[in-house]
Amino acid sequence: MIINAVGILEMMLVWSKSGRTFAADRFLLISLSVYSVFLLFFFMFVLLPSNLILYTYVIVLVFDGASQVTGQLAGRKKLFPEINPGKTREGLIGGFLIAIATSV
Repeated sequence: MIINAVGILEMMLVWSKSGRTFAADRFLLISLSVYSVFLLFFFMFVLLPSNLILYTYVIVLVFDGASQVTGQLAGRKKLFPEINPGKTREGLIGGFLIAIATSV
């Protein structure tokens, strides 16, 4: 609940500093809608059996580690250099393939 409250507070602070134009109001409405959907999925995820939650965390951990390793070994093309210059397409593909193989 605290994470939810802080997320909404952050969106409201950005909105209040944006000048409260029509575009800013529309962006706030869209952001709050998307945030609410993700929050609903989070609460539904928490209600799953504990073995499925553990399985999900293990797959995410495998994806993260595999994408790091494959990105460092074979990474050449940047994925989104403006956002994070260390992420590569090869790392994304390698992490995805190894996570899929692990999940099967």
